[in-house]
Amino acid sequence: MDIDDQSIFDAITHLANGARRLPLVDEGEVVTVVSPSLFVRYIAENVAAPEFADILKLTVGERPAKEVVSIRGDAMVAEALLLMSSKNVSSCAVVDGNGKLYSTFTLKDLRLITCSRSFLKLFKTVDEYILDVRRRSARAIFPAIH
Repeated sequence: MDIDDQSIFDAITHLANGARRLPLVDEGEVVTVVSPSLFVRYIAENVAAPEFADILKLTVGERPAKEVVSIRGDAMVAEALLLMSSKNVSSCAVVDGNGKLYSTFTLKDLRLITCSRSFLKLFKTVDEYILDVRRRSARAIFPAIH
């Protein structure tokens, strides 16, 4: 996306239509890559204008409903990835046998597979994998000193 030719609305539209990141190009050079979180921060910091007051007063529950993509915790990670790919989403709800939500699984969780290069983790259950990710995250946040 050439930064001189695109509006913020254009960029948000690309993201809303499934783009995960947008490389910004200036004179043929990539100058940065933006993500949806950049626009969320921008809106939170800059959209207090009176003309947006009605929109900003809406509750989360009043927003248009979207299909919830969910998977059972006993499904394999590979199944979750296929589901997210087919539904073009970056996360899914993890539910128990009764359909009750107890966790989420996101593409960001896949760092463990790519960092460790252990593709056998694709054949773990979503529950096992999430537990492993959380254990590793806790070790990163609270490392032991030997």
